[in-house]
Amino acid sequence: MIVNTGQTTAVQQPDQPSVLLDRPAFLAPNPVRSGALLSLYTQLEGPLDIRIWNADGWMVVRDNGRSSSWATRADWPAGIYAYEIVNHRHMVRGTILVIE
Repeated sequence: MIVNTGQTTAVQQPDQPSVLLDRPAFLAPNPVRSGALLSLYTQLEGPLDIRIWNADGWMVVRDNGRSSSWATRADWPAGIYAYEIVNHRHMVRGTILVIE
């Protein structure tokens, strides 16, 4: 069953919880203070590949994790960073703001 509320579309399989497609994964808090803990919040299942790049295109994080247990310390200079979270079926991209 597909449910569209105007802002969020959810797909529900029989005997499965619905999955929100607008933000199936994100990093928080956002913005994050430099040196603070940055955590992954996701509905994606299975092993995840997490990558974070700085504005110059340098990868500052490449890690594997599980949906409920991944976190890292944001020990980077202030700026905008791009991230990508990938599992066997989905790819989620976003940005985070690191502040001092």
